[in-house]
Amino acid sequence: MDDERFALLAAAATEYAIFTLDTEGVITSWNPGAQRLKGYTADEIIGQHFSRFYPAEDAAAGKPGRLLAIAAAEGSVEDEGWRVRKDGTQFWADVVITALRTPDGELRGFGKVTRDLTDRKRHEDSLRAIIEREREVADRLRKMDRTKDEILSVVAHDLRGPLSVLDGLLEMLDQNWDALGTDEKRDALRRMTRSTGRLRRLVADVMDVTRIDTGDLRYEFAAFDADALARGVANDIVIEDALRVEVQPSTTGAATAWGDEQRAWQVLTNLLSNALKFSPPDSAVELRVVDTSTGEVGFEVADHGPGVALEDHERIFEKFSRAGAADSPLAGQGTGLGLYIARSLAQGQGGRIYIDSAVGQGSTFTFVLPKAGGDIRPIGSDEPAEEDVRPPALRSVDDTSAPPRSGGRSQGYTPATTARRVS
Repeated sequence: MDDERFALLAAAATEYAIFTLDTEGVITSWNPGAQRLKGYTADEIIGQHFSRFYPAEDAAAGKPGRLLAIAAAEGSVEDEGWRVRKDGTQFWADVVITALRTPDGELRGFGKVTRDLTDRKRHEDSLRAIIEREREVADRLRKMDRTKDEILSVVAHDLRGPLSVLDGLLEMLDQNWDALGTDEKRDALRRMTRSTGRLRRLVADVMDVTRIDTGDLRYEFAAFDADALARGVANDIVIEDALRVEVQPSTTGAATAWGDEQRAWQVLTNLLSNALKFSPPDSAVELRVVDTSTGEVGFEVADHGPGVALEDHERIFEKFSRAGAADSPLAGQGTGLGLYIARSLAQGQGGRIYIDSAVGQGSTFTFVLPKAGGDIRPIGSDEPAEEDVRPPALRSVDDTSAPPRSGGRSQGYTPATTARRVS
């Protein structure tokens, strides 16, 4: 096709940007379609290098020159990607660059044809987003189905114990009420209270695991007094033998953590309960608050129990994994959900839990949270690090599985947060 006929064709093709380049990539012709698509008139753009149509990162990476080199070597090259208009806006383009040669094979320059595929790109992206959402929903449904089967199994097993105790005690009270003394009745009622407590904990654990596995667990992020939390949890959990827990405050006595205070209460309660359960009755359990210089606040719970073998350090955090050696009288106790929930709640607040233990040497569980005002923030927290108190978010969280504000005891710990954000 001679130059005149090509010029006529290019002028008529207003839906395509058609123009030519010299061997260095400088624009030598410009059709009306190119002006419509890219916004430049012929007088403005002829004589300029075509790299101006590429985003800055592509131009800096040498993409325009690479495409010309490929076209020269192979005859033509096709590429899809973002291109830049005169006004700075971008569009998704399909580009074909063809090497133009003389009859004897000498490279004269390049012809370039560009189509605007932004609408197609937008539709494809929307379709991909829909497919991805459907995939996520399907994954969540499969996870919920697996969780349902696992929960049904553990509930069927763990309901029998406390229900059998309640059934037996109720039958005894019903048949022997007049014959029983006051102390015997009180003892039966205390045992029934402990059984209902086990049932309540089982229900709470099941609800938390379901929310964790389906991604529906919510957090209220706030700055809170880590030392006050440690004292409150110790007071709440140890009613009959408070001397067994030794609380060591931070060096300042005023460590301030950033997280969900109710969820932190729940994590620390689990760790302290386990430490007391697995320690000898006459041994102390240490609860230490560590205010680090690395932007974190740690809670260390150290016991003098049987310890955990190195190969089990990760296993005990798995769902339905029960701690304790097989020959231990405590083996098989609990739902096997506590440490799984604790680690999940810690990670949900941008923190972590790890164990330092060896068989026969006791265990130390460390629960770490970001320090309020530091640079570390939970995943999803978009506020800048600052010392100032943040304004409260006026939003409630409907979550009956979270511990009560009083810590679950009438005389217990009451959270006193200074700032809040719901995530």
